[in-house]
Amino acid sequence: MVSQSAVSDHLSEAELFERWSDRWDHFLDDFSAASSSATVSERLRDKVKIGNAERAIAGGNEGREILELLQNARDAIPRETEGGRVYVGVYDEGVLVANTGHPFDMFDPDVEDAVTMIGESSKGNSDQEIGHKGVGLKSILATGDAFEIWTRHENATNETLRVRLSRSYVTTALLSSLGYDTSAFDLRGTVSTEAIQSLITASNADQRTEKLTQDAREDIGKLPLFDFPVPLTTASGAADPVADRASALITGDVDEWYGDPFRTAVFVEYEDTEWRDILEEFDIPQPESSDRDSAGRAERLWSYLSKAAGGEDATSEALTSETLIQFGGIETVLLERVEGTEQPSRERWDVDRTSGPLDSETVRHETVTVAVEGTDASFADQQFDQFGFPDTDAPTQLLVPQTRTEREQLQEYPLYLYYPIENTRDVSLPFCLHGHFTVETNRKDLSLNSLDENQAVLERGVKLVARVAEAAGESNFGDRYPWILLPPPPKSYPDNPSS
Repeated sequence: MVSQSAVSDHLSEAELFERWSDRWDHFLDDFSAASSSATVSERLRDKVKIGNAERAIAGGNEGREILELLQNARDAIPRETEGGRVYVGVYDEGVLVANTGHPFDMFDPDVEDAVTMIGESSKGNSDQEIGHKGVGLKSILATGDAFEIWTRHENATNETLRVRLSRSYVTTALLSSLGYDTSAFDLRGTVSTEAIQSLITASNADQRTEKLTQDAREDIGKLPLFDFPVPLTTASGAADPVADRASALITGDVDEWYGDPFRTAVFVEYEDTEWRDILEEFDIPQPESSDRDSAGRAERLWSYLSKAAGGEDATSEALTSETLIQFGGIETVLLERVEGTEQPSRERWDVDRTSGPLDSETVRHETVTVAVEGTDASFADQQFDQFGFPDTDAPTQLLVPQTRTEREQLQEYPLYLYYPIENTRDVSLPFCLHGHFTVETNRKDLSLNSLDENQAVLERGVKLVARVAEAAGESNFGDRYPWILLPPPPKSYPDNPSS
């Protein structure tokens, strides 16, 4: 998420809602009860391309989408704070992620564009802003059908903005414009702006009797998720328990385990039943989706996150201490698995940083401890030495796990861009090296088009290792990590930039 711009650059709530209603109006103006199937397909062509692009990004990030959400939560936490809190709740209906950082600033036109326009991002190259909102948020389509934002912001009515992104609204509005009766569908929540509400509910009912062609119906099913935000009132209740929890996290109406109120909560809904019911009613093919079972998806996500559920042998796609440390800026992560009325399972991850003995004018050294405490299990603390250049803005980081015994087997790491670059595992370094590598969209491979840039990042990593080795030579760290003086050379494959 992005830090707030100057106030003068921000939209008022009325201006934001007008921006959205104009977008809706412009889109729906192209359709009427007289539109032929061929015309529908022609006029949906660009939107179908955007929808396909969203799904392609989601497919490339499948299995790591929860880390993308954590990364966006970390981005919201300002650098000047000692550290922020992040909450991740895994529910039967979806996953809820909250943070204590800056608001999710939809009133900033650049942020709004980044969220609603494929591939756009208001972020520069700042190390403070490590995600790409346009791409990172769209990766959530690997997890769910719909997306909802709750955020405290001074420009919002009652200082809280609630925005839902669901294809149920735009699909209903389009079918209505085409002359079909959609009055039987009661969509989620109360829309905050009358202009959008009227577009969703306006109906040319029964003006069209013939069925659209298969191609036209398929195109309607491929509409993008992020193009058409819908602002909702913040009223919630027992009928919508996740929305009720999101509201409570924002207002602080929760028990002390959660701490002070969060600033932003985002909810990814596994299955948008309203949208899928509309598709089924009008015989619109549903887009293919893996792992459609919501219960299975919730368990998969919980096993990624929870140390107790995933076990000590968690996969590289799971949340690990190394990833949490490399993210930076997060002091506490609260994890919760909520299943119906049962008592939730909880885990608390705390990251503690202290200045290390090698901290000097040439190398920055912190001792980092990660403590994990669960509802039914506790775990041994994990300790690391983290090294960097004295410039706090320098992105290159060396993270070394502290071994408990001389016989303890050394871990092997791929290269990291906050979390593992999956297809660099042949590198097998005995430390976790993070740098601003340029990667492919799938985040699994180093970019084929950026060999020189990635070579420079690696050379900077070698320079950091040399500085640490020099500092360690005058302390007991040479005995503690003898390998640091001479890291084993990785395997080299000239035709493979990941090597």
